[in-house]
Amino acid sequence: MKRIAVSLIGLLFASASIEASDTSTASWHTTPLQLSLGPPIPYCHIQLAPEDWDVRGLRLNLGYGNNKNVHGIDVGGFNFVTSEAVGVQIGAGNSAGEMKGIQFGLFNDTHGDCCGSQIGFKNHCMRSLTGVQLGLINERGADDKTMRMMGAANEFNRAAVGSGLVTALSSGDFAGVQVGIYNGTYSCSMKGVQFGLHNYATDIRGLQIGLLNRAVAMTGIQIGIVNIITESPLSFLPIVNAHF
Repeated sequence: MKRIAVSLIGLLFASASIEASDTSTASWHTTPLQLSLGPPIPYCHIQLAPEDWDVRGLRLNLGYGNNKNVHGIDVGGFNFVTSEAVGVQIGAGNSAGEMKGIQFGLFNDTHGDCCGSQIGFKNHCMRSLTGVQLGLINERGADDKTMRMMGAANEFNRAAVGSGLVTALSSGDFAGVQVGIYNGTYSCSMKGVQFGLHNYATDIRGLQIGLLNRAVAMTGIQIGIVNIITESPLSFLPIVNAHF
């Protein structure tokens, strides 16, 4: 019994020392300030803390910067975060594994979930988006919860509101509104409204309003100069066409 007790006490001390070591290592890999110099090419630049360190505070990237996690303000030319970015990213190009906050730049990219806003020329969120995308080209994954997209080209999969010069849906079921010069849904089912000069849908249940309305299969009403429903006894009618 004595040996068992001694062994248990030894194990407790060993686990405590391991936890303390992990804690000290975690704090050692965190810095409140990061400064990076050099061109936007990995391994061809200089930065105060290595790339596998976390930044909790301010990161200034004069060219290119990359760290595992950044919580705070991330400013520079090209800002890369391999894991999680929490706060604000401002630069010509912003990239993060997961994003909670705001990305503001010409090109914004999130490889995982994005909770917040992306504002730029092109915005991309690979997985779920909860928030706002504002740009000329907006792309996001199929599992978004609440989303608003405004731009020249919007691609989305589930429930949303899209407005811009071109709004296009390529996959997944969609319920919502498309507003633009051209609105299209391809290889998917849509429930909602298309409002634009030219509207196209593979399968739609709802309403199309425009100069030219086209649908392969439709349960609803078309209002426009030219209205075409391919799978309908009256495939073409001017002004108003419907199929139920």
